[in-house]
Amino acid sequence: MTLQTLTFGPFPASPSVTFTCPGPCATLNHDLSIESKIDLLASLRGKVGWSFAPDWLLYGTGGAAFAHAKTTVSSTQSAAVSPSVTGATIINAGPWHFVPSASPSLAASGGTTMFGWAAGAGIDWKFWHDAGSAWVFGVEYLHYGFPEQTITVSNNAGGSLAFSASEHIDTVKARMSYQFSIH
Repeated sequence: MTLQTLTFGPFPASPSVTFTCPGPCATLNHDLSIESKIDLLASLRGKVGWSFAPDWLLYGTGGAAFAHAKTTVSSTQSAAVSPSVTGATIINAGPWHFVPSASPSLAASGGTTMFGWAAGAGIDWKFWHDAGSAWVFGVEYLHYGFPEQTITVSNNAGGSLAFSASEHIDTVKARMSYQFSIH
């Protein structure tokens, strides 16, 4: 018989399980998926520009940014134990429990509102319709920056995983508007 040591999990302090058996003892799999989606993005900004020709405006913009992020975590575990392993059918290693031939899964989600900053630049061009009215076409680039946040995921057996994440978003917007004459 040989001594087989298995270490599992994507976690920094993964527990290890030791079996005594000939050849491979067990296969342990743990899949963890974390998805973050921004479902609201807004900014409150000022705009300073330079009109280098009567119909053109080049500008810079910046100010406060707001976003709402929804985070979903899903976890699936599976274990396959060699028939030559004797003893309990439940592998118990710290807070993580594996039952052979079962695939326990977990899904959790939550949301948070983030506050940060936005800065960018743009260019506008006026196409005059009549004496005071015009179509305005523009393109704008914005970069949104939000501070780093710590996300902690835990299970009901006392195990937890903490990691840091920061959100940075880049947008390009094309727009068309109409300027009415008000005289």
